[in-house]
Amino acid sequence: MRLASFNHIRLLRYAGLFTYVCVGIPLLWDSVRAPEDAGDPVDRAWWMSSYLVFGLAYWLVTRHLGGRNPWQLKIPLLLTMNASAVAINYFSHSGLSGILMGVIAGVLPWLMPFWPGLVWVVVQNFSLAPTTAMSGNVCGRTKVGTVIASRWIGVDAFNHFLSNERVASHERSPRQIASATPIAEIAARAPSFRLTISLVPYGSYLR
Repeated sequence: MRLASFNHIRLLRYAGLFTYVCVGIPLLWDSVRAPEDAGDPVDRAWWMSSYLVFGLAYWLVTRHLGGRNPWQLKIPLLLTMNASAVAINYFSHSGLSGILMGVIAGVLPWLMPFWPGLVWVVVQNFSLAPTTAMSGNVCGRTKVGTVIASRWIGVDAFNHFLSNERVASHERSPRQIASATPIAEIAARAPSFRLTISLVPYGSYLR
């Protein structure tokens, strides 16, 4: 793949995919441990299924980023990603779903306006609170689950702001090119224009 064709939209897509794979490494480690050390096989089957569904939904939702398709069409895929992340958090008891929520936060500015995306970031993080409270040794402690889930809001909001700035830069580029074209044409014609102006005084003597 040529470096010139590897634009920032494609980089964002593969960076999110790389993060998704890294999240799966500690989860997949549970499937290769000894049976007495591994978790419940039913829970493992559920979180592995949810993990695969998240990856598929991410791959589909990041197709044609920056296009003119209505962002409302992507909402079912975003909801699928959120539900998969919550399911992974519940069945794996790992808390790694907060990282997957960060992946979603980085994609949101390319799919919807800024403020709806920011609200989505806040709501999706607090959706982890119930499953986080029911995980491990914090079972039933909803307050602790809310605090742990809210820690990811700052990270995800930071990803959202950075991605939103990248979107704004991407949208400014075509306008800058369009506005620079007339200026370039004027600059190209400037030598002949200056020559015409300089010959005007001599024209009166040639009459």
